[in-house]
Amino acid sequence: MEQGLCSLSRRRLILTGLGALLVSAAAASVAGIYLGAAREVLMLIPGLMVLLPSIIDMRGNIAGVLASRLSSSMHLGVFSIDFEEGSVLGDNIRASFVITVLIAFVLGIFAYLASLLSGLPTVGVTDLVLISVTSGIVSGLVVMGITVVIALASYRYGLDLDMIAAPTVTTSGDIVTLPILMLSAVFVINLPPWARLTLGIAALAAAGAAILYTRHRPVGIGTIVRENLALLIPLS
Repeated sequence: MEQGLCSLSRRRLILTGLGALLVSAAAASVAGIYLGAAREVLMLIPGLMVLLPSIIDMRGNIAGVLASRLSSSMHLGVFSIDFEEGSVLGDNIRASFVITVLIAFVLGIFAYLASLLSGLPTVGVTDLVLISVTSGIVSGLVVMGITVVIALASYRYGLDLDMIAAPTVTTSGDIVTLPILMLSAVFVINLPPWARLTLGIAALAAAGAAILYTRHRPVGIGTIVRENLALLIPLS
């Protein structure tokens, strides 16, 4: 009897993981097709191609860490569907948003510096930061929402989040980030100078607010943010 249950459990894990991988593989092909179709935009905005791989990679990393932490809390039996501050789910969502804002700001600066050091043409640092922050926040919210939905579905139906989170979250990051990055780039480049300056001040204020918010919450959210930034900033 126990052997049969173990066999059924293993079969369910294999099918769950295989299904997630097949869906992710198909979706990744769509992302690749879109990237090929958007090559003209990448060529018209200098520096965008340098920003592209890093911002896509960071989107998957941030969402992947969120999914891993939620999965660990489920295994430990401390997960609950509670979005309030102080709860596992609530704190991780808030921390992921703060990380998204700060990493997007850093990526814009890094992409600009990398372009200069490589002798590649690039738009101004303000434009790259604005593109990075705008696309990062919008795509981050979407991917974060997908991650939370997957986590809640896994919790509700007793699925192993470890088996489905990595491929689905990473692929959703690719699919969502690409078009949003393209739209954000076109939107920012077509803004008048005064609007770019205003948006740049808003981006700087958002980064400052994210830092202050973290410092005022040293436990829980603050710990998650510091641990993630210590790894993600060098990886950027």
